[in-house]
Amino acid sequence: FLVFILPIIIGPELYRTYAKLNSSQAETIQMLIDSLEVKDKYTKGHVERVGMFAKYIGQELNFRPYKLKRLHQAALLHDTGKLIVPNALLNKPGKLTDAEYAIVKKHEGVTEEILSAITFLKPIAHTAGGDHNKIDKAIDVKNYEPYIVSVCDAFDAMTSSRSYRKALTQKEAFSELENNIGKQFNGTVVGALKRALEKRDETDGAGFETDI
Repeated sequence: FLVFILPIIIGPELYRTYAKLNSSQAETIQMLIDSLEVKDKYTKGHVERVGMFAKYIGQELNFRPYKLKRLHQAALLHDTGKLIVPNALLNKPGKLTDAEYAIVKKHEGVTEEILSAITFLKPIAHTAGGDHNKIDKAIDVKNYEPYIVSVCDAFDAMTSSRSYRKALTQKEAFSELENNIGKQFNGTVVGALKRALEKRDETDGAGFETDI
């Protein structure tokens, strides 16, 4: 509907500028995702699934279109900082050492730095790249976006097979999420993801992976 009504409301020339800007932004996001795929093929599939799960939750929580769009962008770009992580660590068979984990952990801050340097992505930099592995009591409980990215990231990681371990079942993954509500994950967000998948009759994890 907007495609047809916008040119009338804002004028043909301004609409062309608007459309060009949207296209340029989409190309920038795709370039970052493609760069991740070149580095590590698994990462692209991961971020696309995290983006999809984030949209599910946003729809479940009745996010408005623009807010939903920004959430989806943040989810797609949450691993941008992994561009600095050596491939040997990303796909290392077995457990990372403390020193190796510290290197991988740096990607969160780097993601925030990279996105903060791109004007139109700066507003989502913290949602995409902040360290949201612990519930921050100082954050407004209505500001669910950082927790949505965290839950989707964890859920996809648990329900996907990697070089160092096999996928959990969807039931096992939700059990893990629910056991850490209030400590690591937000309960409203976890519940929204569970409802969204049930409504779509969608199952992920061991035995249901689309890309192993």
